[in-house]
Amino acid sequence: MKAVANLLLLSLVHFIVFLKPVKAEQAAVKALYVFGDSFLDNGNNNYIEGTDAKSDYPPYGVDFPVGPTGRFTNGRNPADVLAEHLGIAGYLPPFNNNQTKGDRILHGVNYASAGAGIFDTTWVTEHIIPLSHQVENFLNVTLPELEAELNDTSYFMSHAIFMFLIGGNDYNYLCFDSDDDTCDFEELTSNLIGNYSIQLQKLYDAGARKFVLYNLQPSGCNPTSRIQNDGACVKEYNDAMVLFNNHLNASLDDFMEEMPGSVFVYVNTYNILSQVIDEPASFGIEVINASCCYVEGTKGITCEEYGSPCSNRSIYLYYDRVHPTEKVYNYLSTRAYLSNLSSEVHPINVKTLANITFNSTLYNVPYKLWPVEVLNNEGFSISGQEELRPAS
Repeated sequence: MKAVANLLLLSLVHFIVFLKPVKAEQAAVKALYVFGDSFLDNGNNNYIEGTDAKSDYPPYGVDFPVGPTGRFTNGRNPADVLAEHLGIAGYLPPFNNNQTKGDRILHGVNYASAGAGIFDTTWVTEHIIPLSHQVENFLNVTLPELEAELNDTSYFMSHAIFMFLIGGNDYNYLCFDSDDDTCDFEELTSNLIGNYSIQLQKLYDAGARKFVLYNLQPSGCNPTSRIQNDGACVKEYNDAMVLFNNHLNASLDDFMEEMPGSVFVYVNTYNILSQVIDEPASFGIEVINASCCYVEGTKGITCEEYGSPCSNRSIYLYYDRVHPTEKVYNYLSTRAYLSNLSSEVHPINVKTLANITFNSTLYNVPYKLWPVEVLNNEGFSISGQEELRPAS
């Protein structure tokens, strides 16, 4: 019995010794790789022939330094804001730009494509880039180029952040914009999460360890939805988003069990934007049911080309009939980075995620078993098998 106890003690000592934090100078990885749909697209669809899912024309980009770029808003999108908080200089290049290579990829790349879904078949007629192809673009093109730029990508990959916001288009394509009125939301959602997990696993197998998952927005309350419902939110649309979000949230523990050593940050886009919708005056917002730019017809979504935007973008929640203004996007990603409210982000915020440093001996250890010294103490502690939680 004593021999067994000694063996366990020796194992624990080895565990602690081998999980020492890396030196501070090694932790200077500032890189963000972005996957998603039109909420995050920064110009990839500009390079795709045969798609109308583009925003490379005025009045998009009216408040962006270089004008229209393919971002579906007046200025920066959530990925831009998060990159700024992470200390990444400049703007991430879109993958489809043929200049996105060499040292330009060392601080991140944006792969998002407007209209994209988790399923390959979502809006396939628009020739957009579904999630699986976005991940393939990273694995088959960017990763080999990173390997050519760096002596060893293992540390870099484990400290870079991989950001996602995707899933809403799948519901639109397969249910809400479909002639099929027998959509099984539970089955669809389960299949979406399963496919999502497969793509996360591929990145994990390539060395990724830090993931930021933004859940889906309350799409039933955007101007497009309100037009269909006499100005009120469409409950069916919001219910579908909540269903997806609940499944995604419930899957976090599964993801971390299946991908030992990984850390997932869940950003509650739905709750954060709902705050603005429910109490707009608290955020200086006056218009929540109409777009800032002119959108033609009752079924239109995007801004009319070369139309004039509203003069005061800061009082509008939505820039076109689906996508928020830069002001709202700034609030969303700032909360993702800084918030300590579990209703907005959990189990930790993105700032804490960015400050976690570990070496290769941690790659296959579940994060719940990491000793406290592995974390760069940003107000969070970890002990035994407890969840990451605010330090008392």
